[in-house]
Amino acid sequence: MEDLGLRRGQKRCRCLVWAVYCQLESEEPLSLTKELYPMVAKELRCNPENVERNIRSAIHKVWDVRNRSLDLVYERFPRLVRENGDLPTNGELIEAFVVRMRRKHAR
Repeated sequence: MEDLGLRRGQKRCRCLVWAVYCQLESEEPLSLTKELYPMVAKELRCNPENVERNIRSAIHKVWDVRNRSLDLVYERFPRLVRENGDLPTNGELIEAFVVRMRRKHAR
């Protein structure tokens, strides 16, 4: 995550990492608002609304035009970089990381 511009100690990074981890550990896709955000919130001792906001903040940080890692994002997650500049949703980013991790560890 650090190579994408997110620092390990930041809450937004921890929320995203835990969300990806929880989704990876689940055999079925989790509902973001009803299951995933509350699980992450419990682990990080905050509320689910903060989890959602922190993940959205991570997306804004990575997709910031001043962030030089956007080429790296395009390389890793080409479907998430849109020509019109729209940002991915929290669910899209989490799913992209989950798919990437499963592919990486399936080899």
